[in-house]
Amino acid sequence: MGGESHQREVDVQPYIICQGDYLLKLAYKFDFDPDGVWNDPSNADLRQLRPDPNMLLATDQLNIPDQVDKVPVTYELSTGQTNSFVAQSQLVTVSVRFTSCLCFTCDGQPLQGEAYEVEGADIDRGTLDGDGNFVATIPTTVQQFVVKLTGRKENYVVKVGHLDPPATLSGAWQRLAMLGFVDSPTVEEQGGDGDDNGLTLDVRYTLWDFQRAHSLPMTADLDEATVNKLVERVGR
Repeated sequence: MGGESHQREVDVQPYIICQGDYLLKLAYKFDFDPDGVWNDPSNADLRQLRPDPNMLLATDQLNIPDQVDKVPVTYELSTGQTNSFVAQSQLVTVSVRFTSCLCFTCDGQPLQGEAYEVEGADIDRGTLDGDGNFVATIPTTVQQFVVKLTGRKENYVVKVGHLDPPATLSGAWQRLAMLGFVDSPTVEEQGGDGDDNGLTLDVRYTLWDFQRAHSLPMTADLDEATVNKLVERVGR
């Protein structure tokens, strides 16, 4: 054989993203290298569509290593004694910003130094930083937890991986709800038939209201300037 090297291509299969999925979570669930999968040529279209691999949209398609013919990991057991195994979960960093008011044009004051405790995840008690940020590293197996601001007697449910990309209608609506422009973060509750862009009259009016409050061109559409302002106000 003459000096040729042959690199075996890894078979892939499509995986349809569900609400709450993100790259690191799926990498742990299906046991693959997140960077290798994300940068695979088969995922080029998704990379262009979603710059942040940990902020995907339900119904997106991610190509992952084939699971059908995957050889399961096996371990040898010793008879007559206890065999212990420790599962190492992938970790992800979660950041949430708390302010005294985050509505309409008011950016509010950061709740710096506020004491908190967490229920539903193994996170030590602490205080928010100078910008009102809560930051913690948790296993990707954690789906949600509750941050309790003990001094204010306020509880906040944090759903990990549930914030949709800001340029999507559902993602924009989630952020509009955070800012107090709508009551529910679920855009489907608006109902009704949408126009050619899938936007109902109520959705367009809400976008127009947000644009007016921030001195943006009042297009009543989810344009680039509106998306950028939503990200600026919410932080992501």
